[in-house]
Amino acid sequence: MVESRRSSERRNRRSHRIPHIAVVLALGATVAAPVAVGAVEFATVRLRQVALRGASDGAAFDKFGWQVALSVDTALVTATEDDDHGSDSGAAYVFARRANGAKPWRETKKITPSDGAAGDLFGFAADVSGDSALVTARDDDDNGTDAGSAYVFERDLGGAENWGGAKKLFASDPAAGDAFGWSATLDGNTAVVGSPFGSSTTGAAYLFERDQGGAGNWGFVKKLTASDAAAQDRFGRSMSLDGDTLVVTADGNDDAGSSSGAAYVFARNAGGADNWGQVRKLTASDPNAVDHFGISCALSGGTLVVGAHRDDDNGNESGSAYVFERDFGGENNWGQAQKLTAADGATADSFGRATAIRGDTIAVGAYAHEHGTLGVRAGAVYLFERDHGGSQNWGQTQELRGRDLVAEDVFGWAMALGADEALVGAPHLDEVVGAEKGTLYAFATRPPKTTQASSYMRQAPPRVR
Repeated sequence: MVESRRSSERRNRRSHRIPHIAVVLALGATVAAPVAVGAVEFATVRLRQVALRGASDGAAFDKFGWQVALSVDTALVTATEDDDHGSDSGAAYVFARRANGAKPWRETKKITPSDGAAGDLFGFAADVSGDSALVTARDDDDNGTDAGSAYVFERDLGGAENWGGAKKLFASDPAAGDAFGWSATLDGNTAVVGSPFGSSTTGAAYLFERDQGGAGNWGFVKKLTASDAAAQDRFGRSMSLDGDTLVVTADGNDDAGSSSGAAYVFARNAGGADNWGQVRKLTASDPNAVDHFGISCALSGGTLVVGAHRDDDNGNESGSAYVFERDFGGENNWGQAQKLTAADGATADSFGRATAIRGDTIAVGAYAHEHGTLGVRAGAVYLFERDHGGSQNWGQTQELRGRDLVAEDVFGWAMALGADEALVGAPHLDEVVGAEKGTLYAFATRPPKTTQASSYMRQAPPRVR
């Protein structure tokens, strides 16, 4: 892929500055309003910033922090516009957790594909599970311009602690412009890659399994589409896999108006042994045109969160997110349990552009949130906890922000949740080397030296009974 072949239409589609489309509050509930920084003391602060990390070889416009994934003690962070194999060829970085020290994460490996090329955007989507990593190259040209591809890497392949390339994946029916690799999810021995622009943007998701076609081989298993697939639905925009359950979104679905959005639940063994069958279609309880329900999603056990970053509850394109529970409203019903909005939500925040979940904690990113004098699109991440403010209520507990944010840093573009920690990407953050180098922020539960709210995190005050 060479720069000279990029048309203006493609450049608009892949714009990273202000994307029009898109790697962890109960309806009617009263939520405590946010407080001025430093104005209130708290008994505890749940998460605080403990580290700020960039790539070891970071350069201007790399956009490090584009995608963030976490599996126990391994973190994967991508930089889609790294230039090692040509302009915007892309890269991914592996970090390992330190047991102690001021910097809890150390970079152990930089990953680039052996056949990387200019404009591939390697790292556009990524996930990590145990000793395997899945990284996509959305604009790879092997099967036509911007047809896309994905790569599986394995720990210790090629040497101790090396992450070696195990397999390059393609759609079973590739075509130019499909953007195979727009989204991806990996859990155990199953990998799924989204292609929302395939078949006149009807979209599809492609499922692969380890050992399919031979020991250690990642082989194609099935192409998934929506039961009511239609042009412009963009099925495969976002996806999340947990065990035997897969969720694939279609933010362009128009059941309630153009781009109102939908999400589809698939289950292993539905419709036959080892078959992945659709079991449920989900939409928002209050859908509207152009809400883009399904711009993001995250699944953990029986709980699903779906972002709608152009919902207008707190102003035009302020954004929202919806929580669904597997047995809410009946066994395996996947009913909507709550709708989440930011306590300080405002016009154009894009709350819901990114979502993450782990156990009883949900994180929702609002990359375009404005922090007073910091300027537009500085960004924020909001944490919600189950049972905060009432049994089974998902109440907002914190608002996270980086210490040194300024306008256009887009903190919260991507994030991942671990056990009592959050990793947040700010791919447009500018450091000494130049614009849009990108940065990763780490937050953890390390006890703070003071119980006063810090300048980089705000917490809603406790409810007064």
